[in-house]
Amino acid sequence: MTPTEIPRLLSAKEAAAVLLTSEGALAALRYRGAGPKFRKLGHRVAYAVQDLRDYIDSDIRTGTATDATA
Repeated sequence: MTPTEIPRLLSAKEAAAVLLTSEGALAALRYRGAGPKFRKLGHRVAYAVQDLRDYIDSDIRTGTATDATA
């Protein structure tokens, strides 16, 4: 594995800022299994930048109705 293959990881605090939410809300998403993919490094939680992008892109909508997805 080369250094370019290692994903850039963000802390939970950094990931929450990217997702415009709080660390607590992000922890709740992790607990429910509803948030972005994450990694556990010992006791620390880390998010790959690409996983955050995928999570953001997974819920693109064209309207406010629950079935108005792109």
